[in-house]
Amino acid sequence: MKYRIELSCAAYPLDKMWIDVKLDHNQVIDVTNEYFGNGTIRYSGDARDYRFSLYESSEGVAGIDWEDKRFPAGELHMLNKRVVMGNVFEFLDSRERSHYKVTKIIPFT
Repeated sequence: MKYRIELSCAAYPLDKMWIDVKLDHNQVIDVTNEYFGNGTIRYSGDARDYRFSLYESSEGVAGIDWEDKRFPAGELHMLNKRVVMGNVFEFLDSRERSHYKVTKIIPFT
């Protein structure tokens, strides 16, 4: 089943991330497709949306392929882990390392 996962940055709670992915029966992200999800990060500093696609980069790491190709790829360390309310996952890009906490899990119909 497909879900929208909403996350909030631990250090800057106004910074938000949304990802749309399929979760298996164990609440783990399904990575059977080359690109298995997409998402958006909204930084409160500039109030812009940064869109991306997700792909399996390495064991346990989702690669972030930004829609704006001027940005180097990022990482989201959340594969092979349960995606449940309150879990915290590490996000890395060329500018920062931060942690995002799951705040909502919304099923798609």
